[in-house]
Amino acid sequence: MKCLLCKFWANQLDDKKGDPLFGECRRYPPSQKQSGQIVLAGMKDAKYGMDASRFEIITYKDDWCGEYKLRGRSND
Repeated sequence: MKCLLCKFWANQLDDKKGDPLFGECRRYPPSQKQSGQIVLAGMKDAKYGMDASRFEIITYKDDWCGEYKLRGRSND
């Protein structure tokens, strides 16, 4: 199955015609970047906060994986 049809995929870049082309796989939540240190960043409502990674798993619309779930299915 294609990333384009997966409920975990979020479109980020369209082609020249306006159709989805590349997006982010959001199968798993963002996690702390592992650089050997915990990075603290100032936040509005707190003295310190963890600087968590973004999803950063960019895929082409026709890519696929074994974690696919059909978009729009609420019982999965």
